[in-house]
Amino acid sequence: MDEYIIDDRVNEQDRNYLLSQVDSIHTLYINREQIESIKQQLNSEDYITIHIALQKLLRLIFLEFHIENFPLDLDEAGNQYHFTQFIIENNIVPPLIHLIQVQYSIQSTIDSSQILICLLCGTSQQVEVILQYGLVSSLSLLLQSNIDLIAFTGLVAVLQAAKIRHSKPFCKQFLNSQCEQLIFKRYSKEPEFCLKTLYSLCTKKPSMKFELIKPSILFIVDKIHKENKIGIIAKCICIVTGKWIPLPPLKENHLKRIQLLLDLNIIPRFVQLMKKYESEYELLQVILTNLIFVLSGTDQQFQFVLKQGIMRQVQKLLDCKDNATFHRCLAFLVQITNKQLGVNYLFEQKSIISIVIRIYCVEQKEFALLKIVSIFENLISQGNVEQVQCLIDQQLIRIIIKNLRLNLNQDNVQLNCKTVELLQQLFTKVRNTNKDKYEMWKEEFIKLEGIQALRALTSQTEQIFSINEFLNT
Repeated sequence: MDEYIIDDRVNEQDRNYLLSQVDSIHTLYINREQIESIKQQLNSEDYITIHIALQKLLRLIFLEFHIENFPLDLDEAGNQYHFTQFIIENNIVPPLIHLIQVQYSIQSTIDSSQILICLLCGTSQQVEVILQYGLVSSLSLLLQSNIDLIAFTGLVAVLQAAKIRHSKPFCKQFLNSQCEQLIFKRYSKEPEFCLKTLYSLCTKKPSMKFELIKPSILFIVDKIHKENKIGIIAKCICIVTGKWIPLPPLKENHLKRIQLLLDLNIIPRFVQLMKKYESEYELLQVILTNLIFVLSGTDQQFQFVLKQGIMRQVQKLLDCKDNATFHRCLAFLVQITNKQLGVNYLFEQKSIISIVIRIYCVEQKEFALLKIVSIFENLISQGNVEQVQCLIDQQLIRIIIKNLRLNLNQDNVQLNCKTVELLQQLFTKVRNTNKDKYEMWKEEFIKLEGIQALRALTSQTEQIFSINEFLNT
């Protein structure tokens, strides 16, 4: 690649101090001779010459990435394949690595690390090439510096690198080299930055191998137990949960992570936190999210969680005034009722089901109602006939019909469809296995004018026809 063209689509007026040599020109041509000159300047022993070369490269970065200043937030940066390839092919990476290692000055160290981090916005193959030059070991030198500013620069660089979309090879090498131990040592000085960095390192998708993130989980759970600052605790819980809840069947990595959390007594700590901070809704939400993750494990892990007294705290939150926390509680109950063990537990415990039925009777918001309908769908599909009869005895059919009429007035088509599915599931439960129950439930449905409610919905969904036909047979 003999030349590289940078298209400057940024607002020039805001950056004249950086683009003074470019003036009003919108396309900058960098040929091999010019980049060779920059490389020679980078290899100079004169600080001013090195500084000039770094500033030239920074200008290219500013133009290429359409940014204003450092530090960068590169988690949404696009794939800068051509720019990275141009830099790699012209052997600019080695002198930049060297400048980090020798640390001529704080500024040259900062500039070199920032430029290298930007290059990680290339492809995974390009990232591997850059790593071969020793980027991870160079950043670890920064983290070990006795100069706080340089050590902090290393921390910021690792954070930026870990957030880049294609940087999983960097994260794997960093954790394989046990460099996270250097981040642990910085925790007392920059706890929030350290937590952000560990979060980005440990939550790359697809998920990291358990052995790589285990030291970080051990460190973070220790902080969950010992920290008193709510914001810090919440961030720690987010790290051990991860960015997303995996769908079953879970991989061994996730099951090992869940087991480690249980072995480290995180559930009793959650119970303690939920009792102590009943109005700290953001904290409660991240706890509930982690519980949803933990409950996605094996039956043995699931049962262990239920025995820890967590349900009493969740029951209290069903009546909380914060919508986001309430919705997270409902999501938690959906997860609980996904398994036979959870359904049996709720029917034995009774009070939570009674509360959910009461909420279903008065709730008007569509999002919450969809979650509640999902809970009842799970209870009906996983429960036995006698357990489902308990729902009928608590006026479930009457409430369903009432909500169908209410939803019709509000034109909630999706919710109506889900509610009709719930009705069909309810009657299917006993139609072929218990004729007496089926006729009794059907009679109650007709007595409560359920047929009329269904007919009023026929213009909205074809599902109505199937259940009407179902009931008429």
